[in-house]
Amino acid sequence: MTDLSYRRSYKLTPKYTAEFVLDGGQLGVEWSPDFPHPKAARKMFHAYKRARTDFLGTLDINVLVVDL
Repeated sequence: MTDLSYRRSYKLTPKYTAEFVLDGGQLGVEWSPDFPHPKAARKMFHAYKRARTDFLGTLDINVLVVDL
């Protein structure tokens, strides 16, 4: 079976990479090496948002993002 998902990886810090995946209309994020602890996540939030904005901009569709 063919994988029709669209993926792009972004190096957020020397240690963490976020891979954004659009598959079947679902947007997901896969973290490497794993999901960061809350303190580390807060420190890289701006880099994460820049990467997410870049990824969504490559889709050529209208998107609404709500951060909670």
